[in-house]
Amino acid sequence: MAEDGLLSGTFVYTMDPKGRVIMPRRFRERLGVPFVLTKGIGGCLLAMSRERWQPLVDRYSSESIIFQRFYLAGAVECRPSPKSGRFLIPHPLREFAEILPAQEATVAGIGVAVEIWNKQRWEHASKHPEQRDRRQLRFELDLEPVATEPFAMRVRSLLGIPIVETKGTMDVRAGRLLAARMQEVTPGSVPAVVLDLRQATRLRTTPAGLRWALAQQRARGVAVCLLTSDPAASRLLSRYADVFATLEDALWWLEEHTAGASAAEEMPPPEAPPSLGVE
Repeated sequence: MAEDGLLSGTFVYTMDPKGRVIMPRRFRERLGVPFVLTKGIGGCLLAMSRERWQPLVDRYSSESIIFQRFYLAGAVECRPSPKSGRFLIPHPLREFAEILPAQEATVAGIGVAVEIWNKQRWEHASKHPEQRDRRQLRFELDLEPVATEPFAMRVRSLLGIPIVETKGTMDVRAGRLLAARMQEVTPGSVPAVVLDLRQATRLRTTPAGLRWALAQQRARGVAVCLLTSDPAASRLLSRYADVFATLEDALWWLEEHTAGASAAEEMPPPEAPPSLGVE
């Protein structure tokens, strides 16, 4: 194991007739008992501690269909033998990883998790690492520490327009709180609202509750301006609101937008055409 406590090193073991593989002692001490085993990228299996797994479940289980079907559906808890270190890999996971009894399996530490490979697959993946790039998946499994900054928000008003400023992790609970606050600050007479997400994190998995609230505001005719500097979040949220990088840009747009709407409302109705009736 590396000096900083990260899992490292590669071991090769033979799967026994019962479908068990050895988890090295140094890995067991870091993963804990039980640890979580699920599918991994590239046809491997991924083992991590329950402490590392649970934040991922909290973050993605209600939002990402990829997480639900790929990672969550295949996840099991494993309890290695205290003496031998052997643990059972369920048959569906063995099939997925193409590891069969009497075959060799590679067990590799990758920092905060462990990958278990069919040995031939591991050798190929090691020679062609670009094929294992996690960015190939729309869902990116966070193997780095999950941010824990608490969510906070405040509301202020500028030129009669409510501005909701946010900070911290945008998880499911934060999305619900923010959706409720947006409903509160936009009664029937308020034509626009600015939502400042520049200090919020985890915007690429914006909760469904917030997306629904944005769509509802737009359906009511409320002009919603979002502030974010994250290009990926901008693309995602542009379906529900107008996205800007700065508050100044948003206010200029709102001035033109609301002025155009007011002018249209103040225009007198067109005169009726002259009668073409025959006397």
